[in-house]
Amino acid sequence: MGTDHPGELAYSTDQCSIVTLGPVFIDVVHQPATAEVMGEIRRRLGVHTRAYAGKNCTLSVLKASSMGRVNPGVKEEASAMAREIKNLGSAVVIEGSGFGAAMARTLLTAVYLIGQSSPLKVFKTVEDGAAWLSALLSGEVAAKNIVAVVDQARRGA
Repeated sequence: MGTDHPGELAYSTDQCSIVTLGPVFIDVVHQPATAEVMGEIRRRLGVHTRAYAGKNCTLSVLKASSMGRVNPGVKEEASAMAREIKNLGSAVVIEGSGFGAAMARTLLTAVYLIGQSSPLKVFKTVEDGAAWLSALLSGEVAAKNIVAVVDQARRGA
């Protein structure tokens, strides 16, 4: 079950790649994001959400090492996105191991739970996040295809 079509690259810079796979919006942050990049993610996610009338979901993939000190502009864009976007759910994957990665996942969960307008879960692996999103979409998009598109986004292709 689930679509087998490739993802569509919507945006790519050295900081971030955005790929869509039907109702799944995927952003992979390669480096610490700037307010401009977060604004671009927010704008494109808004368009995607409206196109699917809120019957979409989001997967954000970050490396724990890319989550350094967050500047106020990034925090403001992320907070606005959390308030504005109403969809089936958002999975955030913070890749990495050790205490720092675990703390980043815990902190992000706490921050997003405060103002999130849609269900959000934080995961350690793309595979786990993709499985949760696939279930939210009742298998419309297979988890393995979401994982493949994340790999595509990592390459920026």
